[in-house]
Amino acid sequence: MEAVFFNTTMTTAYNLDNPYDLVKKGEWTIDMMLEMSARVKEDLNDDGFYDTNDQIGLLMGVQAATVLPNTSGSFYITKKSADSYEVTISTEQNQQIVEKFVSAINNSSVYYWSTTGGLEDMIKMFSDGKGLFMMNSFEGVSQIRDSSVRSGSLPFPNY
Repeated sequence: MEAVFFNTTMTTAYNLDNPYDLVKKGEWTIDMMLEMSARVKEDLNDDGFYDTNDQIGLLMGVQAATVLPNTSGSFYITKKSADSYEVTISTEQNQQIVEKFVSAINNSSVYYWSTTGGLEDMIKMFSDGKGLFMMNSFEGVSQIRDSSVRSGSLPFPNY
């Protein structure tokens, strides 16, 4: 099961909207998450690059990209008739979702894509207080719980 973990201390420090309130009001969207993520980035070591040594708004792995369309009301396969299905991954909405995140990934000053260090680096960054959001399964919850970071969990954002 996938979720979005968030750093509650960071939301307060940066005067961000309470994510729980956003969920309750139906305002927890991909755009809102990306906007909040952009507001907290910091090049902590002033080297001009954003990596595991810096503060990143959104930490996500490849698995999050596979879950996002489904949590946004889209499907990869749709029932066409009583005995027939069709591939529907190439919808306009799915394309827009992918484009938003590809844009975010390409803007490495804001987002960290966990392809080089993998899951361990992503969980360590979040546990060290260097990430506002982390999209992940509950696999890393024990490490997060054992850290000093105050955190909460949210559903994946709406489209």
